[in-house]
Amino acid sequence: MTDNTSDGDVSSTSDESGVTANAEQTVQASTAMRAQIAALVSDSNFQERDIYETFDWKRRPRVEQYYALYRTHPFAGPIVDRPAFTTWRDTPAVVDDPDNETDFEQDVDRLFQNLNLDSTFERVDRLAGIGRYGLTVFVTTDALDEDGTVDADRLAQPIDPMQFTADGLDNVVQIRQFSEVSVDGIEWGTEEHAGEGRWGLPVQYSIDFASEGDRDVSQSERVWDVHHSRTVAVPAGRRLDHDFFAPPRLEGTFNILRDILKTLGSVAEMAYRGADKGLAVEYDPEKVNVTNDDFWEQNDEEMQEWNQGLKPLFESVGTVKELGGRIADVSNIFEPQLSALATDTGIPKRVFEGDPAGALASAEEDTQAYFGLIKERRTEYGDPLIATPHVQWFVDNGLIASPIGGTFGWEWDALRVLSEKEQAELEKTRFEALGQVSQDPITDFGHQVVMDYARTGDLPEDVDGVEDMVGELEADSEAAANARSVEEITANYGGDE
Repeated sequence: MTDNTSDGDVSSTSDESGVTANAEQTVQASTAMRAQIAALVSDSNFQERDIYETFDWKRRPRVEQYYALYRTHPFAGPIVDRPAFTTWRDTPAVVDDPDNETDFEQDVDRLFQNLNLDSTFERVDRLAGIGRYGLTVFVTTDALDEDGTVDADRLAQPIDPMQFTADGLDNVVQIRQFSEVSVDGIEWGTEEHAGEGRWGLPVQYSIDFASEGDRDVSQSERVWDVHHSRTVAVPAGRRLDHDFFAPPRLEGTFNILRDILKTLGSVAEMAYRGADKGLAVEYDPEKVNVTNDDFWEQNDEEMQEWNQGLKPLFESVGTVKELGGRIADVSNIFEPQLSALATDTGIPKRVFEGDPAGALASAEEDTQAYFGLIKERRTEYGDPLIATPHVQWFVDNGLIASPIGGTFGWEWDALRVLSEKEQAELEKTRFEALGQVSQDPITDFGHQVVMDYARTGDLPEDVDGVEDMVGELEADSEAAANARSVEEITANYGGDE
């Protein structure tokens, strides 16, 4: 058999085999190197690396650190305050008997009017959010001496309504409220207090009555022991594994908030250094004596005069170059941090960003989600953990009438104010509904009745038949009443306290 393979073909095949072998060796070497790098980067480093130390994060922040962040951080305050402001923007109505007004309901109304109880609810809500809980302390007449001075021994004893010296609500002479920062110590109930229902719960607090922002004054004379029966304790949120404490509202965002401060500080420093550009001056040694000390002293003096703004220019024998800095775009760093805040708190990111009203009004989904959170917060936190315990304290101490059924509930206004367009459409639909029962509603019902119904949906009792026909309409409007305009979400937070 004849061999038709030329010498050139043999050489080519040999070269290709060599290239293939080299390529395989290269791939193997690269793979081995990548494996070694991966081992160093992932396994070795992660086993030895403490990310909390690396990023200067706190594992268990102290309540004083929460308080400092709340008072000074541009986002920490809103995380604690805004849900409370929105929750208590409307005063809830107490419900004892749905059909008749009871003495209890009248007394609760007087509580709101005389003791400004709705403001008490909002304030303790915010104070509780700083740490793990907040306290309302009721100073009553049984704890006072004859001259009106608080008796420390009586304040530390259980409240005694039999020793009240005034009538009704006048026995509450003052209401003080505190965050966890002001509580120096707690005496916890033991098994001996189980009969009182206080096993594992506070029986007495040591409270610093000084202002929480007033820490330059000696606290030794301002700490008072207060019996738990003179207080109402409010957890920071819905409790988890503890019967008294709740996780602080800033716990999940504490390190993120500190990182934001680092970012903001870095931006400010970059802006300063970028705006304050330096200069490099190269002197020609043939024209000036660069070894002369007098020359450098005079040069430094002129440069300082220029740098401090005293002279618009300076004289130089040499080449001047500007050491220009530039300000980096940190939005890509900042955005994930804001997103993390919004995810943890449920507060829309645009609220932190402070978008203009036009942009806010277009974010209907955020509005619905935020007010859905507030609606749930009212029923699961505001009612059972703030409003009810405070009112029950007055019932238990004989200061107001008891509810006829032993328990009571709360009703809240809807969290929505219709937009102008929605209000106009609703009024039009109501006019049309009246037109279905009357050819001339204004003549039959009266101009004022028709206009009031169009605006509010309310009709006088003597106008029969209309409510049934527009029942479906009212159901639709109720379904729509689940959110407020976004401008109202963010308007005047903390403006009136």
